[in-house]
Amino acid sequence: MLAIAPTLKLQSLPETLTAHRCELDATSSSEDENARLHPLEDVTLTLTAAPAQIHLEPYGIQFWSLEPLHWPAQIMGNGTHPAAAK
Repeated sequence: MLAIAPTLKLQSLPETLTAHRCELDATSSSEDENARLHPLEDVTLTLTAAPAQIHLEPYGIQFWSLEPLHWPAQIMGNGTHPAAAK
């Protein structure tokens, strides 16, 4: 089987997001899903900059957790969100 590379296209993104990613290794002989999860490099998503393609191995699965770039400052009150400063 061949690996595939779907293209990611973003539209109407409300703000810059950080994608924390992990991949499930479908070729591992282990039946333990936790042992088969491998962290991937975080990706910053903006309307102008996003990975053009995502590499997936055969039967590959990736999980992306999307978080606003400035959420720690918003939660902790250590600054303001750029959109709120308007």
